[in-house]
Amino acid sequence: MEQPLQGTTKNPKKMPVTRHFSLSLTKDSEFDRVMKGGKAVFGPYFTLKTTTGKIPGTPARFGIVISVKTAKRSVDRSKTKRQLNEIIRLARPQCKIGLWSVLIVKPEAIVADYQALEKEFMYLATKAGILQ
Repeated sequence: MEQPLQGTTKNPKKMPVTRHFSLSLTKDSEFDRVMKGGKAVFGPYFTLKTTTGKIPGTPARFGIVISVKTAKRSVDRSKTKRQLNEIIRLARPQCKIGLWSVLIVKPEAIVADYQALEKEFMYLATKAGILQ
């Protein structure tokens, strides 16, 4: 007789439920919560809106909004989004636990270099009080 793996059962419906939390805001309801109830700080390259998350104790979560009006070419939107994701990834260990934030990108950010975006993000994050 075959032994089940330790910690599992033969019936997959009785497997213990584990929650996986995304480090990005993904649902419209999450974005809406931050947009409607968030504190906003403004800079030349983007706006940073922040609010407390639904579940305390979870890592800080971020969302990035770049509209087609901001940059017509998807290549430009993707490049800026990749740069901002990297800046957020490096800054996440310094961010307070349980906060949700949205970066709303302005057209000026498309032509800005990485160092300018990083400097602007750190300034706005400090001003918004999301860094520890």
